[in-house]
Amino acid sequence: MSGRGKDRRTPRSAARTRGHAEEALRASEERYGSVVAALAEGIVFMDADGGLRASNASAERILGLTAEQIGGRTTFDPRWRAIHEDGSPFPGDTHPITVSLRAGQPCSNVLMGVHKPSGELTWISINSQPLFRRGERTPYAAVASFFDVTERKQAEDALRATQARLRDVLASSTAVVYATKLTAEGYAPSWVSENVTRVLGYDVREALHPTWWASHLHAADRARVLAEISTLLTNGELTLEYRFQGKNGTYRWVHDEARLLRDPAGLPVEVFGAWLDITERKQLEEQFHQAQKMEAVGRLAGGVAHDFNNLLTAILGSADLVLDSLSAGVPEREEVEEIRKAALRAADLTRQLLAFSRQQVIAPTVLNPNEVVANMEAPAAAARGRCGASHGAGAGPRGSESRSEPTGTGRPEPRRQRARRHALWRQADH
Repeated sequence: MSGRGKDRRTPRSAARTRGHAEEALRASEERYGSVVAALAEGIVFMDADGGLRASNASAERILGLTAEQIGGRTTFDPRWRAIHEDGSPFPGDTHPITVSLRAGQPCSNVLMGVHKPSGELTWISINSQPLFRRGERTPYAAVASFFDVTERKQAEDALRATQARLRDVLASSTAVVYATKLTAEGYAPSWVSENVTRVLGYDVREALHPTWWASHLHAADRARVLAEISTLLTNGELTLEYRFQGKNGTYRWVHDEARLLRDPAGLPVEVFGAWLDITERKQLEEQFHQAQKMEAVGRLAGGVAHDFNNLLTAILGSADLVLDSLSAGVPEREEVEEIRKAALRAADLTRQLLAFSRQQVIAPTVLNPNEVVANMEAPAAAARGRCGASHGAGAGPRGSESRSEPTGTGRPEPRRQRARRHALWRQADH
């Protein structure tokens, strides 16, 4: 009886046990299905024959397909139009879920571009995992999870494009941009734009050496510049101009604009700045200063010329009066003529001074070299005669043996012609 009773209870107990197990399995599957359905990541399940058998709602949304359209597809289906990040095709046998199913190895963070039926390109990041039955080494299936990274990819592409444009701008710019970290030991250069090679001749590696900047300052500027750097920590910005030695050994004038960057706590962490080559500007400034000096000299020369003209007017007027009172054959007339000629040459000098000071228009004239030499012969002979007389070389009356005879241009000038020349000279002066 006891044996038969035991046999009668066992089937009912086993049935209840199986019922509880099946109910628990169904509940677990429902919970699993609810979790998978609620995930923001897309989930697809691939069986051993390489076909996709299941997917969640996020996978349908990301791929732009229904569950029926996803079901049965393989990674070799050309409708995926999958591409790599560089735009090249993504072969079906290299898809992460296919690799995991074939090799039994997981794949992580694989970037893939897939085209939706609408033609829109969607970028997804995929993780795949092989599934094994207990005691087996060959996967019976694989599962892949993925999420939409299109916006992130577009932002990264935009950032790379911006960085490329910035590199191009810096490469063509005359300003060298730099960054310097603030450490316990002081300032440590951390970055410099590549155009430092074109502007100063140094490569980036040389420019990042801790002592490079200070060691190439001009000796006359070094103390001043290093002393002013300390004000950067208090003022937050600094503008300097100094001479800096280029790679070829020559010094260039540099305009340095620096700004201090602080962390949220207000502590200084980094300095950003730019060097601009202003050598040409400095040279133009120096030329301008020289021009100002010459203009001042010109104004002084102009004032002297006007005062000297007044003296020459008196000298020429007196000489003309003396000539009018002397007869044509008297020896003194030649002396007065030389005085008058010297005054006229001095008038020419005053006109040159006025032209130099830009107070008179320069009017080129045609010169006769023979006349110029002839006009200089008599004064030169007189100077030689006076020099010889002072050394006792000549004897006789004053002006008899120590003077040369006047040339053809030394003849007494008619009074009317002399007055006309004097009037023309005064008109040119004014």
